[in-house]
Amino acid sequence: MQSCDVAIIGGGVIGSAIAYFLAGRTDFKGSIAVVEKDPTYETAATPRSAGGVRQQFSTPENIQMSMFGAAFIKDAREHLTINGEVVELPFVEWGYLFLATAAGFETLRTNHTTQTSLGAKVALLTPSELKVRFPWLHVDDLAGGCYGLANEGWTDPYGLLQAFRRKARSLGVTYLADEVTGLERVGNRIASVTLRDGGRLACSAIVNAAGYHADKIAAMIGADLPVRPRKRIVYVFDCRDKPERAPLTIDPTGVWCRPEGATFIGGISPAGIGGSGLHGLRDRLQAVRRRGLADAGAAHTSLRGAQAGARLGRALRLQHARPECDIGATSGGRKLLLRQRIQRAWAAAVAGGRARHRRADRLWRIPQPGPAPLRL
Repeated sequence: MQSCDVAIIGGGVIGSAIAYFLAGRTDFKGSIAVVEKDPTYETAATPRSAGGVRQQFSTPENIQMSMFGAAFIKDAREHLTINGEVVELPFVEWGYLFLATAAGFETLRTNHTTQTSLGAKVALLTPSELKVRFPWLHVDDLAGGCYGLANEGWTDPYGLLQAFRRKARSLGVTYLADEVTGLERVGNRIASVTLRDGGRLACSAIVNAAGYHADKIAAMIGADLPVRPRKRIVYVFDCRDKPERAPLTIDPTGVWCRPEGATFIGGISPAGIGGSGLHGLRDRLQAVRRRGLADAGAAHTSLRGAQAGARLGRALRLQHARPECDIGATSGGRKLLLRQRIQRAWAAAVAGGRARHRRADRLWRIPQPGPAPLRL
């Protein structure tokens, strides 16, 4: 029987980031194994993520975690280079643009105050200012918008995943191409993991980073983790008169779109986008009237119940081509994937029993699960 100190179930960007941060801690001397059932990531969620990075959240914790994530992406060369093999991660720093009608503008203003108080570089714009900066935008029904001036945009999630994976392996992390089919519980801890090939992996703790299958992993010890998949659709548009440096734009209806190479991608949250959603996008972005639908794909994202708290948050996964998804410990954040600070927090939790982040006014702590032995 193989053994390790910490077994991480799921080797996508979340699991690989946790492995990297844990292996890099000077106060952790144990061994780490990552169990990933799809080592080629052909059907994984990470490569199909929108790869978004933003600071425009409503809570200080999410804002600060996202600021850490943006800084990490920008300094990926320093953090993830191995033996002179330089990591080059693209970061399209064109910002996020949240639009609001009169009904939602006060919320946008309140969030902007919170964001700027923590150092986020975001600007609250009037309709006339929006029109000057983004002449392709229809603003007649808007009360304003909030635009990310720096540290917002999108990156290559598959490149980030591979960089985390390679760096983690260079730090001694073992990756197993297998699937977890059972957990052995002894008292108040997980003693071993049963693998699909019939083998077992003895461990002292596990991290559940199994995507929208996380509830199935929890169910192996009788725990009901409120995480469920939900179908999403992302559309691909082409555009003859492509706006220059268009940000990821979120309409008050929930419709969003952003550039993707020579095309655009877009969707709607939380409901699946349909004809009305497409018409809304066309009405908001004047250039959309010259766009054509090039492709579309179904996907799943993971939703959790409110009671899950920080144990296992949701990460929005907007993908194209295959119906897959992933989730991770993102403390309720919707863009995810790239908030490495939360993965570092869980690494700290595994290493030292709890995770703490310093805020300007106080220390906040990610609560550990009660009697359940899952280290999430």
